[in-house]
This record gives sequence, structure tokens and C-alpha cells, in this order.
Amino acid sequence: MSLHEQNKKDQLAILSFQFNFLRSNALNDACFFAKTLTQSDANNGGGFSVPRYCAVTIFPRLNYSVEPPVQTIIAKDVHGQCWKFRHIYRGTPRRHLLTTGWSNFVNHKKLVAGDSIVFLRA
Repeated sequence: MSLHEQNKKDQLAILSFQFNFLRSNALNDACFFAKTLTQSDANNGGGFSVPRYCAVTIFPRLNYSVEPPVQTIIAKDVHGQCWKFRHIYRGTPRRHLLTTGWSNFVNHKKLVAGDSIVFLRA
């Protein structure tokens, strides 16, 4: 597989981040989750299906007393850029989703099915 020039920069930033993170011994105190993007996750108009483990352990707690349970999540990428996502618990069967903001993130990062994303809470 060949990498586009932008992807090479992203790859170097990720490796640098991982090295500095591991070197700081913060891994012992961190919760993280990685997911390989599905076609649905990488779809331009869709959202991101958040695994329950990630929603419960990584994301801030949802208020399930409101219908639907929803919150705004602000995440920082390895370049330090902040991204705003809408996290909602909905559907049949009910599941956790990132909706508003996700398509913008996918388009900006040029993500495709098979790419991976890591959520980290330190």
C-alpha cells in the first residue's frame, strides 16, 4: 500500500505522539480504544458507530434520563486540532453514534474503510 504525501505527515505525527506518550509512562493511567473503520463509518453522509466499551470507558458519561441521550464531544487529534462531534445513543437496536461533525472529520482526514482511529482518555 502506498501513502499519499498528507498521509505520510499524519503517520509521522502519530508515531511521534505514540513515542512521546509511551515515554511519559502515561499509558498505565490511560484508557484507549482503537477501531478499524467500516465502510459505514467512512461513508461521507453517515456517522461513526461507537463501540459500547469506548462510549462507556472513554467518553464522558451520557445523561440517560433525557431522550435521546446526547452530548457534544470535543476531541483533539495528533496535530493538536480540536474536533467537535455529537455523541448520541439512539436507534433500534439502540447504539452509540458520533453524528454531527463526523463527516467533516472523515473528509478532512481523507479516511476510508480500513483506516484506524484511536480514542484516548488520559
